[in-house]
Amino acid sequence: MGDPSLAHTDSIQDGTEDADPPHELNRKHFLTVKSHIRQKKHKELLALAEEDPGRPVNLMNDTLLHVVIACNKADLAKSIILQMPVETLAAKNLYGDTALHVTAAVGNSEVAKELFDTREDLIGEQNLKQETPLHKAAFYGHHDMFWCLVDEGKGSPYDRREDGATMLHCAIMGNEPGLALEIAERFPLLITSRNTMAVTPLQLMVTVPGLFRSQMVLGCFESILYGLYPRTRHLEKIKRTHRKALELIEFLARDPRNMEFYVLGRKQGDGGAPAAGFRERGEGQDQLNTPAASTRRWNEPPLILGAQMGIPEFVSTILRVCPEAATYLDTRGRSVLQVAIEHGNREIVRTIREMIRGKNPILPSWLLSRVDKRTGRTILHLASATAPEHNQDALQMQDELRWFETVRDMVPKELVYSRNAQEMTAEEMFTESHREMLKSCKGQLMETGRTCSGLVAAVVFASSFSIPGDKDPATGNPVYFGRAAFTVFSHFYVIGLSCAATSLVLFLSLAMSPYKEQQFRRIIPTKYFFARSSFAMAMLSFLVAFTCNIYLQIYGWQKAKSKDLIPFVLELTVFPVICSLVLFFRGSDFGLSFLVRLWV
Repeated sequence: MGDPSLAHTDSIQDGTEDADPPHELNRKHFLTVKSHIRQKKHKELLALAEEDPGRPVNLMNDTLLHVVIACNKADLAKSIILQMPVETLAAKNLYGDTALHVTAAVGNSEVAKELFDTREDLIGEQNLKQETPLHKAAFYGHHDMFWCLVDEGKGSPYDRREDGATMLHCAIMGNEPGLALEIAERFPLLITSRNTMAVTPLQLMVTVPGLFRSQMVLGCFESILYGLYPRTRHLEKIKRTHRKALELIEFLARDPRNMEFYVLGRKQGDGGAPAAGFRERGEGQDQLNTPAASTRRWNEPPLILGAQMGIPEFVSTILRVCPEAATYLDTRGRSVLQVAIEHGNREIVRTIREMIRGKNPILPSWLLSRVDKRTGRTILHLASATAPEHNQDALQMQDELRWFETVRDMVPKELVYSRNAQEMTAEEMFTESHREMLKSCKGQLMETGRTCSGLVAAVVFASSFSIPGDKDPATGNPVYFGRAAFTVFSHFYVIGLSCAATSLVLFLSLAMSPYKEQQFRRIIPTKYFFARSSFAMAMLSFLVAFTCNIYLQIYGWQKAKSKDLIPFVLELTVFPVICSLVLFFRGSDFGLSFLVRLWV
């Protein structure tokens, strides 16, 4: 592996946002810094800072000072600042953020004061988006930090980002109305300011639903259930094969130069011109009407192919042993995260999300904020652009909404409401692309409601006069009144009647629901769950009640013997038990997945 300092390429330093990101990571140095921070070894960290204060730590080209500030180590950060050369305090990461930018995003006023007391010009420094630390403080809603920077008088509250956003725009986009109000009161000229899209702060507020209670759909609980069971020698062989395959992947991907090999001779983002002397598969051979996409498929890096094919173990293993692989783009200029989202491979997306989280993540955060230069789409636009056309069930809309929320939580706040080349936000694209799915789910729910309601009504009315036995002339009670079977019958019959009535009411409620998009996230699945549950409980209760009824009709006039009861029990249970066992070993979850989906 080459010198990590070479990661600061000329294209990065010249301030171009579309520059090729660095592909080299000194893992030893990265892990050393991470370990020292976790174990609070401040002396060792100070020694590293004194040795080379500008040395990159991670794939974002953050220096040690950037990382320490992001980890909220205020005292350590101030000590590093005091011993660093003044000129190195202006070191920038891949985004062009200085240490003061990071401090403003974190909101540590003490470290910020130490920084601009040592070097005053840091307040006016801009990153690649032309953001000053004031923009960061406003966006993240750090009240004290913002006014501390303003009161120093070195940074202008009227500075704009490259998209024309003022401090007031940033506070609104960050969902920080309290700070936005203070900014508007102190700087009234910003109230009528417009960004490059001619949007005023007041207009911008309409595009941020989180600012308004009426736009919020609230829900409750979460739970998950997952079952495992051992199998025989065959499964053990499969497991051993999988384990060896992962070991092989780990070995092949361990050297970062292997990843460079797969993209050698290609200019990323322009369609992937093959290297000199290399022939496309099928060129000059039997092409057999092979589609153009498949002939270029093997030009992609293996990590991209794994994301396309939806193999989470493959992707996670490569990223674990060679995180540099995530910095390469495919022949269409897409990152591994963009490819995984486009193909709907959600487990891969979750894996990448976990590796980007934290104050000093091993994967670069630009994976979350990358925007397609041609279409203006973020990863949130990609997640909302398409809807599955097949295998849709009644609650598929809930899955799609949950998937959209997952990606939205990953996207940086400033990109949640960004617009693509067609001037559409991701939420607008989601609504447009899922219009047909909404109708399909509504139709399936209403059809299920009609079927189950009719069945429940038929069972209830058919069994309403099926109380076993005659009345006792002396007491007026049923002749079996004191028998245990009659007690069970009466209780379960009433329970079944109650559950049946509940199921009918809930299915009628579903039939009359307005079926708005956001209602599929919580309220409609909850109604559907209780409607189905009460329907199942009603059927089960009536089954027990009818069993007791049959028992009383057959054995009610005499004391039943075990030789009579055993055939009776076997006749009732043998076939259902066999069916249940066969279905279980064939992979049936008996509706438990529905329970998991409801509360997620």
